[in-house]
Amino acid sequence: MGGAERVTQLIEIFIDVLMSEKYVRLAARADLLATKVRDPSCLSYSQALLYYKGFHAIQAHRISHALWARGQTILALALQSRMSEVFAVDIHPGARIG
Repeated sequence: MGGAERVTQLIEIFIDVLMSEKYVRLAARADLLATKVRDPSCLSYSQALLYYKGFHAIQAHRISHALWARGQTILALALQSRMSEVFAVDIHPGARIG
């Protein structure tokens, strides 16, 4: 499986979770607001959304947690492993945040 194919599959998984799990969408909005309000170096919402690895890591965790809660544990753990590589953050998919 090529890199572009894997990226497409990840996007489809993320979209599925975001469309079906309202709490994930609401938490992402709250996280974005909190980042903008609490980080004086954050000049705009788009800056946090596009460039902040901490924001990206927590959103990826929220998606992996939703997969874990659905019983898709292998997929959730695979996403956790990838998050660990990309963001240098290791949060178990079963962990509850917030």
